[in-house]
Amino acid sequence: MSDHAILSVRGQQPQSLRHRVDELLTPSAPISRRDLFAGRQKQIESFLHAFEQPGQTLVVFGEPSVGKSSLLAMAPEFVDAPLTIVRVNAEGGDTFPMLWRKVADQVRTSVLRSERGLSGSPFGSRTLTDAGILPGANVSVAQAVTLVRGMAESQHVLIAFDSFERADVESRTWMARVVTQIAAAAPRATIVIAGTAASAGELVPSMEGVMPLHLTRMSNEECIETVLRGLRVTGLSADDSVVERIATLSCGLAGATNELTRRTAAAAIAEGVTHLTSAHLTSGVHEALETADASVVHAYEQSIIRARRGIYPEILLACALSPRDAQGTFSVADVRDTLQRIVNREVRGLTNQIAALTEEGRGAVLAKEGAAKLARYHFVEPMIEPYILLRGLEPGWATSKSPVWLPASDVTETPKAA
Repeated sequence: MSDHAILSVRGQQPQSLRHRVDELLTPSAPISRRDLFAGRQKQIESFLHAFEQPGQTLVVFGEPSVGKSSLLAMAPEFVDAPLTIVRVNAEGGDTFPMLWRKVADQVRTSVLRSERGLSGSPFGSRTLTDAGILPGANVSVAQAVTLVRGMAESQHVLIAFDSFERADVESRTWMARVVTQIAAAAPRATIVIAGTAASAGELVPSMEGVMPLHLTRMSNEECIETVLRGLRVTGLSADDSVVERIATLSCGLAGATNELTRRTAAAAIAEGVTHLTSAHLTSGVHEALETADASVVHAYEQSIIRARRGIYPEILLACALSPRDAQGTFSVADVRDTLQRIVNREVRGLTNQIAALTEEGRGAVLAKEGAAKLARYHFVEPMIEPYILLRGLEPGWATSKSPVWLPASDVTETPKAA
């Protein structure tokens, strides 16, 4: 009875529980609760190490959708000392002065609220005056450094710039100049710059005073922990095989993990139970396919257009399942081994078919690094990978009859894609 408890027995209304699930398991928003934040212990340690160094700048980089914003939001929760946080999101075309005006605006709002008796402020009334930053005016490197020094006068301050890859290229050079001066000018300040990039140097050209942190995808164990934490805080439970399958289908991406957990939970709640089974996962996969991002669906459909002797759906699935190196890339040999296990036969011309997936005519879903036999590939948009796996469960595919790449389950009916 407890494993498949009916909602009314537990005193919960389906609508309120569904609202709680939708509110907490948000696939697109950063995780903002410590009890939902799974794994990332080494990354948290790196953040704390940077925090303990005088005037240190931490550059968090990695591919899209790996959880950089969530790490930025949650890491300060692990700091024991008093800490003031100012966080800004870079937008397309933001310049160096525009980014620092966003910081100044938050300081200005805090000071004004304090002067009006609405709340206290960690910033002194002369913080902006001393920096000479006027509303709408340009901000120089010297003014930015003076502003940071004033902000960190009374206690430690963390200034975070998220989605920094969206800022214009020139702003990265100017930001590097601020970084080199912070250690001496404001030892109680920590700057964190986070963005999509293959290296820290793409975001901040100079490495002086910079601690790089490469954020990779979650491990399968971390994905499982993410599912379990999400179920725990929402008062739900699930079969072990369901948890393991959600983790596998998520491809190490926190957003995909939460989305599939949310869809599966919704199916159980609609049925009036709080325990998730394989049947609910089947419904969750169907809903995830029906509501997938239009750009992801378009890229996938464009990439699998049939050609003579082409088996692009199976090749894409093999790419998504192939082993990766530390940079998240795979080789043709990796794909060949995986593909032959899927189709149970030798596949010829694979190099050319994989290369075709880098071209606009097939959606340019892959990017190529290196040449000839040393070439390696990666997906341009990581969120297409969970979609590929979900499509790999469709009836009629070799993988649907024997999905050896998924944990064992009693699933007998597979969802039909949109």
